[in-house]
Amino acid sequence: MKKILCISMSLFVVFSALAQDTTYHTKAVGYYMQGKTLFEGADYTQSTQELQKALPIFEQTKDMDMSLLCRGMICHNQLRQGDINTAIENMDKIFTQAQQVMSPEVRAILYNIISEAYLNKGRLDLAQEYLEKSLEIFTELRQGTSPDLANVYNNLGLVSWNTGKWDEALDYQFRSLNIRQKIFGLEHPGIAASYNDLGLVYSSKGDLDKALAYYRDALKIYEKIYGTGHVKVANAYINIAIIQRRQQNYLEALQNLEKALQIWEANPQTNQARIAFGYSNIGQVYLEQDEYLLALEYQKRSLGLYRSAFGNKHPEIANTYNLIGRTLLKRGDYRDALENFQQALMANVSSFDQADYYLNPDISSYYNADILLSSLHLKAQALENVYLNKTLKLKDIQTALSCLESCDLLIEKIRILRHNKNDKIRLGEIAAEVYEDAIRISLNLSEMTLKSKFYQEKAFYFSEKSKSAVLLSAINDTDAKQFANIPADLLTEERQIKEDIAFLEQELAKGPSAEQEKIYRDDLFTLNQKYQRFIEGLEQKFPDYYNLKYNVRTIRITDIQQILPENTALLSYFIAPKTQRIYLFKISKNTFQIEDIPQIEKFESFLTGIRNAIQFRSLKSFYRSAYTLYKQLFPNSIHRDIQKLVIIPDGRLGSIPYEALIMEDPERKAVSENLISYVIQKYEVSYNYSATLFAQTIQKKSSQTAENKSILLCAPINFSKAKLASLPGTSYELERIEELFAQNNLPTHVLEKEKAEEETLKNTDLSKYTYIHLATHGTVDEVNPELSRIYLFQKEDTTKEDGQLYAGEIYNLRFQNPLVILSACQTGLGKISRGEGIIGLSRALLYAGAKDILVSLWSVADQSTSELMVDFYTHILKNESGQQGLSQALREAKLQMIAHSEYKNPYFWAPFILIGN
Repeated sequence: MKKILCISMSLFVVFSALAQDTTYHTKAVGYYMQGKTLFEGADYTQSTQELQKALPIFEQTKDMDMSLLCRGMICHNQLRQGDINTAIENMDKIFTQAQQVMSPEVRAILYNIISEAYLNKGRLDLAQEYLEKSLEIFTELRQGTSPDLANVYNNLGLVSWNTGKWDEALDYQFRSLNIRQKIFGLEHPGIAASYNDLGLVYSSKGDLDKALAYYRDALKIYEKIYGTGHVKVANAYINIAIIQRRQQNYLEALQNLEKALQIWEANPQTNQARIAFGYSNIGQVYLEQDEYLLALEYQKRSLGLYRSAFGNKHPEIANTYNLIGRTLLKRGDYRDALENFQQALMANVSSFDQADYYLNPDISSYYNADILLSSLHLKAQALENVYLNKTLKLKDIQTALSCLESCDLLIEKIRILRHNKNDKIRLGEIAAEVYEDAIRISLNLSEMTLKSKFYQEKAFYFSEKSKSAVLLSAINDTDAKQFANIPADLLTEERQIKEDIAFLEQELAKGPSAEQEKIYRDDLFTLNQKYQRFIEGLEQKFPDYYNLKYNVRTIRITDIQQILPENTALLSYFIAPKTQRIYLFKISKNTFQIEDIPQIEKFESFLTGIRNAIQFRSLKSFYRSAYTLYKQLFPNSIHRDIQKLVIIPDGRLGSIPYEALIMEDPERKAVSENLISYVIQKYEVSYNYSATLFAQTIQKKSSQTAENKSILLCAPINFSKAKLASLPGTSYELERIEELFAQNNLPTHVLEKEKAEEETLKNTDLSKYTYIHLATHGTVDEVNPELSRIYLFQKEDTTKEDGQLYAGEIYNLRFQNPLVILSACQTGLGKISRGEGIIGLSRALLYAGAKDILVSLWSVADQSTSELMVDFYTHILKNESGQQGLSQALREAKLQMIAHSEYKNPYFWAPFILIGN
């Protein structure tokens, strides 16, 4: 009995201890949760106090995970109070001491906290690294709706935003918002935080109205939860003020900035960097109103606070030096501006501390690539101004060019790191500004040094670098897959992923409901992540693919001259908006010349005018515009042996038909169509996106020979379901073309009426045809290029295919160097993007493997189009050299129309242009 009693007493003591531990633990959990609530409300001091109450209890009860979470949350509070280095130091201690004993979920949460510290420190590389580790753990744990996972996605969005990947940032932010809404509903600080971050991205993308709407929604939530004097309300005020500044509502912007500063300055816990941000934005408001002294005053206050918070090396410090330098540059203080830009370089590059502005940093160790690009570009502008207005020292202007060459290298590096197509296209718009300055400076140096040819070739190099880099990269990627012997099943898998992505992108472009948009974005996010992992896998498994993919060499003058026939000249244009100039690079077999042409007054109006005049058949207006543009755009002289012109247009120049320009002043003659001398009457004309692409297509060996030419003919004819006019003339067009090929014993394949459906076309082996002829309607969307499409026959059942071949779907077709003819309306147009040219159906076809494309710049009559197409093929098939004669065949067909009394007006023949060789 004694023995039993003794055991019973021992158990009683144990149970009492456990009960006591449980009570303590419950109390500790309460402290921890209160600490988290205070953290969400930005009361970081009180939050730390609650967490410090919980920590010893968790340690006493040996709850390792909760102990580590407490320590991590205390570090998070230190971080939010601006003590970034201490937070990182303490987080490192946690990982050193407890890495092996913490659970995967706790490790993922702590990785997210330290990633935020590095994000604030400007070390985006380390932030990305820790976030990817965190996401990998959450993915393995299959936690799809936890608040911590939402935080990881949110921070990944902020890293993407900081690195200029704005579309990728949106994907992450919407993913985070969706999770938070499922957990918290619609009114929660986490929801407001997501709205703020979405506003940030939309603001960067230039969608100010959408950004402002998100910021105001965030403000409403914060005010409802915390009242009007809370620091998070101040965050919303300052975001709203930034949009108001960009909308030039300067008074309202200043009022909201002052409200934000009052709240922050009244709160002793406010991070000094936050107040610095407020001062910086006030400085920008004054700068935009040319109040330079006030702008400098606030920018210097901001700089002092940032340096106090971060030390001397941080991207925000670099950005502030850039802002000070911009103000001084605008004021004309070029040397002082230059010194600030040099300071910006030193603040943004860890290994660079050279105050000598003739020196530039190595671009491999920066904190923020976009800020570095801005600093180098601004420094080049300051040096050019110092040269022109102060010193006339050759070293100044040469160093300016050196800065721009560094910009060029950095642009290439950034482009490789950006996966999203739209992010790359936006980079091209920024790059075009860099290349404009580089061309101008190169041409100036060509005139003031003995190395004239060297600097002229540099000017051409920079002009070529501004031409369709994203398209070239995409085509190079496709070619690399072909030559790297990637298995067919992997290419099929890639094609399916890309088709799914294209579908979701076009559905989003249609403007779905908010609920449907949420679903589409969620699915698109998953697919983009899958595709990125797929490509990274290919790069690792197939080294040849990686090497070929990124080995895009810009064409040189001598390379072009080697492939140009004796009778051909290449005319490449660059429009310089800053100086209102047009640079024309003229290359033939034996000559290279550059013309620096001042833009005429109302140049843009003439570009619009010629298109309108042709479309509405206003001859008087057409004559004036066509001759004026000929004088503006054509070289001073073209050698008499030149018979063919290859045009590389820039910007809106890609929307006008050069062959319809008039070579002699119509006012000096009796105004008669019979006496007009069109460019097409003297030259063959073709177009291309860049000289590099032109050279690549010539160098590619076509697998088809003169013996195995074949044509695919496609014409839906009736478009009643799409509510478009029927095209009965296309039936005659196909019949005549089929007869021509039959006469030459060449095979044809005809998809007409109900056979011309989308599913059939997609399932056809397009790679075996030399010519693909689509006689149909087309629509170009100049706002959302994803919605540009070709209409095919629409079946009653549209569950599989809707009868509309969108641009994104064309990207996923596979041709083998054919001539593709879009005998359809406006298929040569699209969205004009500086640095990329026209983004539309033509671009999609080139990416899909077309070697040459015949497209239309505006809607034309059904019957005249059929006549032109039949004549075009007649001349092609007469020419034994085949595709070498495409531009000549098109010229002959157009000349026949000009000679025809019914069709001689440019309205009928001018819109059809040949893109290719």
